[in-house]
Amino acid sequence: MDAARTGRIAAMTESARPVWDASRDPYILQQFLKDQGCYGIDAVFTTMNLLGCSLRDAQIAFFTAPCRAAELEFHNQAMDAFESMADEVVVHDD
Repeated sequence: MDAARTGRIAAMTESARPVWDASRDPYILQQFLKDQGCYGIDAVFTTMNLLGCSLRDAQIAFFTAPCRAAELEFHNQAMDAFESMADEVVVHDD
């Protein structure tokens, strides 16, 4: 991870900490992050930092938040596309 991203995540973690401390609600946290323009991997890593959780749990908090429905749809479409491409891969035994 580059220094700029690390800095953004650290700053957003501190900005969002009062929201998380007050609510302890991952949906409220995701709405706050979205309202602040924090998306994708930055939001997932910020969530990990605040919740003290695994990448898997942070992704669940991110993708299950109602305000992240568009991100979930994009993710699902991308995964479907990758799966369909994998079905077309031909391996040659040389």
